[in-house]
Amino acid sequence: MNVENNKGDVPARNKSLATGNPDFEREIVLTLEVEELQSRKTEHVAQKESVEF
Repeated sequence: MNVENNKGDVPARNKSLATGNPDFEREIVLTLEVEELQSRKTEHVAQKESVEF
């Protein structure tokens, strides 16, 4: 996942650059990854339940 592709992450990127602490940017990347994985899990569970019926 690339933070530059998400305009909503600009404040985190700016804070990371301003403070010299890359953890702010890393936090955003990890949050986006978690959201994507949760979405995939929800989709998987829905598909699994629809096959069972």
